[in-house]
Amino acid sequence: MLNPPQATDGDMTSPQHRLDAFASWFSSSEGFIHPSVELVHSAVEGVHLSIKSSISAPIFSDTCIIRCPHSLTLSALNVIDVAPLFPARDNTTAFPRNLLNEARPQSVAALCLALHWIQRDRSWWAAYLKCLPGPPHVEWDGIGVIDTPLWWPHEERAWIAGTNLERGADALEALWRQEWGSFGTTMVEWGNERGVALTW
Repeated sequence: MLNPPQATDGDMTSPQHRLDAFASWFSSSEGFIHPSVELVHSAVEGVHLSIKSSISAPIFSDTCIIRCPHSLTLSALNVIDVAPLFPARDNTTAFPRNLLNEARPQSVAALCLALHWIQRDRSWWAAYLKCLPGPPHVEWDGIGVIDTPLWWPHEERAWIAGTNLERGADALEALWRQEWGSFGTTMVEWGNERGVALTW
């Protein structure tokens, strides 16, 4: 899947503008990015760190390049009261108790991320969310697309029939569908109470 054409750097929605905004937010929130490197995006490598072209001094092997404090992470732990993750920053913390007690942490984290993406302009993690790749075939205002067989249409999925990739994708989809079967009704009701439309 090809990434969409890149906007110019003067464009407020360009990948580089979004990455610069994220780096500024990250650094002002106690994160650290070494001054000799920068976040950049390319169609081939996606978002990655690169040494600035203006840097001529060497960076030694034991140099800290980037550091992310726990207070900036967005994970399943944000929806339960685990210091120092500041769940108060997360307006989705009141998840149904049975979901928190019974679902896999990966599912809780995925739901937390999805809910923040839906509300991304109001989320404390907005600068981060606007740098994420999105699914193909969906209007998206992040950087690039993430391609996974789970999102492929039936015609594309036929190309991996009988392979290990198909078996892995089928197993993962079955797991997600099983969990949606267990918690979907609860989550739809929970979302409706908060004005958030949740569907499979």
